[in-house]
Amino acid sequence: MAQRLQLPQRLSWVLGLFFCVQLVNGATNSPPSRSSLINIFLNKTLEPKERLDALAELQAGAAAEQSLIPGLMVVLKDKKELLPMREAAFEAWLSMAPNAGAFADDFALVLTNQEEPRVLREYAAKSLAMIAANAAESSGKPSATIHELKRALISVEAIERTFQNSGMEIDAGVTQALALLRAKTMALSNATPFSVAGWRSPWLWMTVLLVLPFLCLGMWRVLLSRSPLLLWEINERLRMAPELKLPITGETPIGLRSYCLVSFFQYHPKVLDAWLETHWPRALRKVEASPVFAEQQIRLALPIALESKVETKQDGQSVRPLFQADRVCLLIRGEDGSGRASLACEMARWAMADEPNRRLRSHQMLPVWIQPETNEAPANYESLIDSIRREAGRLLDRTSPLAWGLTIELLRRQRILVVIDARHISGPELNRMLQPPAERGPCLNAVVIISAERELELETVTGVVTLLPIEAETITEFAGAYLRARKKRELFADREFLENCVRLSDLAANRNLTPLLARLFLDHVIEAKEALRSRPLVESIPALILGYVDGCSRSTAMPAGMIDHETVRRFAKIVAWESLKTQYYPRPVSKEQIVEALGSEQEQGFALLHDKLRLIKPADSKNERYRFASATVAAYLACLRLIELLGSREAAWHGFLAELEKQSASTTRTRDFILAARDCHLALSKEAGIPDFVEVELGRLAGLDPIVLEKARVQMKVKQLIKQLLSPIAENRRAAVIQLGSIGAAAKAALPALVPRLRNIDENIGVRHAVIIALGEIGAQTDDVIPVLIETLVDRYDRLRPVATQSLITIGDTAIAPLVESMKDKAREEASRVAIAAALGAFKSKAKMAVPGLIGVVGDKGDAAPVRAAAAEALGQIGSEASGAVPDLVNLMQESKTLCRHAAKALIGIVPAAQSRVISLFELLHQNQMDEAESILTTFRFSLVRPAVADANGVLEKLNSAVEDALKKMAVNQDVAGRPSPNTVVSLVDK
Repeated sequence: MAQRLQLPQRLSWVLGLFFCVQLVNGATNSPPSRSSLINIFLNKTLEPKERLDALAELQAGAAAEQSLIPGLMVVLKDKKELLPMREAAFEAWLSMAPNAGAFADDFALVLTNQEEPRVLREYAAKSLAMIAANAAESSGKPSATIHELKRALISVEAIERTFQNSGMEIDAGVTQALALLRAKTMALSNATPFSVAGWRSPWLWMTVLLVLPFLCLGMWRVLLSRSPLLLWEINERLRMAPELKLPITGETPIGLRSYCLVSFFQYHPKVLDAWLETHWPRALRKVEASPVFAEQQIRLALPIALESKVETKQDGQSVRPLFQADRVCLLIRGEDGSGRASLACEMARWAMADEPNRRLRSHQMLPVWIQPETNEAPANYESLIDSIRREAGRLLDRTSPLAWGLTIELLRRQRILVVIDARHISGPELNRMLQPPAERGPCLNAVVIISAERELELETVTGVVTLLPIEAETITEFAGAYLRARKKRELFADREFLENCVRLSDLAANRNLTPLLARLFLDHVIEAKEALRSRPLVESIPALILGYVDGCSRSTAMPAGMIDHETVRRFAKIVAWESLKTQYYPRPVSKEQIVEALGSEQEQGFALLHDKLRLIKPADSKNERYRFASATVAAYLACLRLIELLGSREAAWHGFLAELEKQSASTTRTRDFILAARDCHLALSKEAGIPDFVEVELGRLAGLDPIVLEKARVQMKVKQLIKQLLSPIAENRRAAVIQLGSIGAAAKAALPALVPRLRNIDENIGVRHAVIIALGEIGAQTDDVIPVLIETLVDRYDRLRPVATQSLITIGDTAIAPLVESMKDKAREEASRVAIAAALGAFKSKAKMAVPGLIGVVGDKGDAAPVRAAAAEALGQIGSEASGAVPDLVNLMQESKTLCRHAAKALIGIVPAAQSRVISLFELLHQNQMDEAESILTTFRFSLVRPAVADANGVLEKLNSAVEDALKKMAVNQDVAGRPSPNTVVSLVDK
């Protein structure tokens, strides 16, 4: 019995020794996490010394090989790297002497490439020799099987052939390894194979085979906490082991991985994280170098709506709550040009962030971007998984797609973030892609979908992020951030920067301002500022789009004598219309359609738009279909082409609008085209002769508020009239001014153009006359309107002065305070101040608030007499509202005969009872008794000034008594024939 137990006991010791060797061998190769240092070493933008220091620190760490090897290989294979960096990478690799036979092909490429530097080829030879020696050494162990020996022999023979192909002398280590492996293989092949079938005790078998897996299970749990990557490597090595037929399984074979229970740990979250970490450097570089991410170089935080909550700050923390569920399907929607792809790229960067507090989840995620076009969209769930496998394999620098089982587990455990750009596929197609088969549970547990549909209905969506347009109050913030990101803010003074922000706001007054339109405008003003000659700033969105196309052609090296800007615009509009004419939103079109539409200039036009300007790009991998790089640019160019085709033909417009309404009833994606068509109509309706009903119908189809439409229409008309002010024909300018005045306060935007016309004394007097009236009708909505009207009160043309007064009266109370301040200003010319006082008097009782200022001028003895007299008369015109001026007017009567007459006239206007009493006196006089009437008036005057009267009632009492005394002294004939009119009083006072 003891002899029968001897052989199984030896076998158990051999198996135990095998697993211990694997454990020790793997433990020495399992690195701690060093992703930050590896990223520094891989970052080409850093100084070589900083990168080399990071490499030295990595080498100094214990067991750093496993985490460092992938990064070293990235640098070794990169021919654009500096030679010292590649040499350092080779030296580091050799100093660690890793058993990395998987990289033999990479070293073989360096060794056989005659263009590589000699020193690198020598390093490659040393590396291959070390790999060969390691293969021979590991296969020479007692536990080595015939299969391991044969695999090692094949790999070393391949290294030998590589040396032969390179023309370099075969390293002695390679020759020795070959001899050792061939001898060992032959010896093991001739030996009698060991067979467990000769064992005679099935109970011993049962005991060993049942206990061994539980022993292994304990080891796997220890490795999971200490070195999870080793569990992955054990699984991968045991995957190639042959299946066993054991007594406890009968004829059914069992894999060694399953028997040892290690397969249960293959896709553990810790193991997957460790496996991803080894591939992270190359994956990070691949992601950032992809075309989608390369287009998003400038990152700006835009306001977003998360469900019903608005977030003004974009970061991982704001959207992180949406990613905490076990299954996440996030929908990003917004207008074309709102930055949907930019936000998706930011989410991908947050998913990959090194800092845990910036990530979408506690662990890192590998972003996989799926961009299916209509003709290549995955037909179902299985084909979508295949697309993810291919893209993930490309990111991890593999020649083949990622394994199906590994992909499924990475998706299920949210280690892959799938971003689906569904802007060019419909909702039903997207639903088919995301719906798993009934027999397979869902594994797409972290998905972000970019959609152009405003009402997309998906069964799998768990959250919605809506990108909001730029509001008026945030335009300056966005513009400042964008200019700083482009390092162009210093080009603009603060005033100029604010003026450009106002222009940007006016540009999008009739529609939402998207980041794309804002960026195009800011790029335009930057280019205009940096241009050697000044360029006019655009005043409409269609002009902005055409300016963008012109800018593309200016920034591209065009063939000599090939094409001008107008030709480029024509090509772009033709292709854009081909892309939108069937369904009125951008769709990929075949190259044959583009070539046919361009006609005789097909080759020239296609090469220009695709190869030179990059306005169109392939929509599939076979380069059979193409689409515009920007949907917004395509929509505006297509609308400009549409206007060229339809022109002023009413019947053609009716047919187009009917077709557009039918198409818009089935999808919401046509709204961007409708808004673009309306913008183009507003900008070009007069020039192209487009019927007026087109604007109304387009606004109705877009669902715009009629009040908003009317406001936008008025603003567009104001812009057109402002342009007309530049006409060389005076009558045209006058007509434009009259129309602006008829618009009223809504024509505020025209004030900066109208005021200089009035100040220009060389301008046609008819135009200036119309400008004065228009300023009164528009109102004092800017600070320079009232001052220029005040200046016109003393204009050299007499006919303009009363018109200026009337415009000030039309403006109303707003004009009174500036008039008073101007009249009190002693630095002004005397004639100007007199005219201002007259203007205040013209306000009548409405100028009550001017009374204190006028009293101050009347009582100022140091002021000019004409100014004081004019102020007194203004008080008289204001009337009873100026009763507080009576004492000052009484005092003024005592100063001089001239001032006395003006003061008396003012008093008559202020005190109605006194006025009627004096008039009744003169009604009793005959026309031939004027001298006596004047003496009576003098008596009246002195009776007023003798008492020290301080109020209006006292003045009235003295006036009554003076009139009674005069009547008693006169023997007046009761015949009143020829008596003077009431106006005689005023004429006598004026004498």
